[in-house]
Amino acid sequence: MDDQPLGGRDPLAEGGPQAAACPAGSAVSGTMVKGPDAALVPLYGSVAVSVPGLGTLQVGRDEDGLFAIDPACTHSKCPTVLKASGLWECPCHNSRFTYDGAKLDGPASGPLKRYTVCRLADGTTLIDTKS
Repeated sequence: MDDQPLGGRDPLAEGGPQAAACPAGSAVSGTMVKGPDAALVPLYGSVAVSVPGLGTLQVGRDEDGLFAIDPACTHSKCPTVLKASGLWECPCHNSRFTYDGAKLDGPASGPLKRYTVCRLADGTTLIDTKS
């Protein structure tokens, strides 16, 4: 896998693809939790969202749109950090993950957990915590 997934692109550039529109009638309830306004999520950056029962998720944006990721390393649950290179790095045991959460190297047992994000008409996002 690529150690430089952003290929020199600015991780804080504005804009980029949006999340898919939420199904009609979608609202905060059950497994659907409120995320950030879609316009606040920078391309190749992330916005932290506190989710009851899950802790802090990071909402990111790449070429395919918005997604949420649990930044807890799959090795020992240490919180990973998004570096300027676009990689999530674990400070505890040096596992590394691509921007979209795929495991690159280190003792992690697998990829970071991802969640689907959809966008309401007003730009608010919903995170599906069952995905």
